Amino acid sequence: MKLLPKIVSDRLDGLLNQVALALGSNNSLQQMYSSQFSYGHREILLDYADIPKTALILGEIQHGVLAPGEETVFKSKRFRFGRSVPFYTWSSFVANHARQQGFKDIRVIGSPWCYLANGSTRIKTGSKVVVMPWHSTVVETARSRETIEITANRFRNTIGSSEAMVILYWLDFLNPNIRNIYNDLGFQITTIGFPGIGTYSEYANNDRINFLSNVRAALSEYDIFLTDGFASPLFYALDMGLNVAYVDNPVNQIASNPFSFKDSTYKDNYRRSREFLSYFMPEIMGKVGEPKNRYDVLRMILGRSEELAQENLKETLVTKDFVFDKLELRLRLQLNDGTEIET
Repeated sequence: MKLLPKIVSDRLDGLLNQVALALGSNNSLQQMYSSQFSYGHREILLDYADIPKTALILGEIQHGVLAPGEETVFKSKRFRFGRSVPFYTWSSFVANHARQQGFKDIRVIGSPWCYLANGSTRIKTGSKVVVMPWHSTVVETARSRETIEITANRFRNTIGSSEAMVILYWLDFLNPNIRNIYNDLGFQITTIGFPGIGTYSEYANNDRINFLSNVRAALSEYDIFLTDGFASPLFYALDMGLNVAYVDNPVNQIASNPFSFKDSTYKDNYRRSREFLSYFMPEIMGKVGEPKNRYDVLRMILGRSEELAQENLKETLVTKDFVFDKLELRLRLQLNDGTEIET
């Protein structure tokens, strides 16, 4: 009887976190293994490479887009006996930055997004608008109502009276104050779902596994994309042929940023990302435009055209079944008839 490829991922990720702690790794291994479950990155890569679902990817997968020159540690966590494991980057642009800082075993695989479908070669010409604001994180303090209202009004001023859908991050969607601000400005509101982030991944299931596919399906309904953040959705929209607008977020400009433990680092990253967008895509700064350097930017940031063939990806990824230093994990699989078994 054929096994469904679907894994009961919430149980699995919870087990992996316990294993990492049991191995005495404190937070390092726990973070490395749980992070690959975010946004369904692990499943996309394993599916494409035809690697069994009972495998974990050893190493660190780039979590999201990185601002040029962003202060990032590209040294992956160490596995057993001090052996290091790879850091998988999305593009040569990012990999070169890592190597210039002296980091080793950097492997370029292209972003998981690139393995879902080919990028669009046709630029959209319609008028349907979607907005994806910069999102909160679980470590942030509460955002002020004033900054959210300023950002929402800037979105509204950019598109005038046009109808628009706002896709809020799950944390922001749960905040009634944020929903009310966008409601009051005439925006429709939705969310993609819970992507599975870090130690919270164990509560995710199909929303997490299908997250990027759901983002692609949502963006396919629109022609114009607005955001206020240097984040993955901006480049996903570019990849799908949408025209885009980057609207400055007042939170990025305040004297003391409440969202970061390192104000100076945060401001440097914001400055670098804004300079990057202004240099390569001036057409989108504060207005809807069609960037001439769209495909160069997609290659640098998403690794579009750098995704690997199936066999090459399979050879590049370091994977291991559920056995760690004689500690065996039991994985529940579900048969087509609904019967659950344990391996």
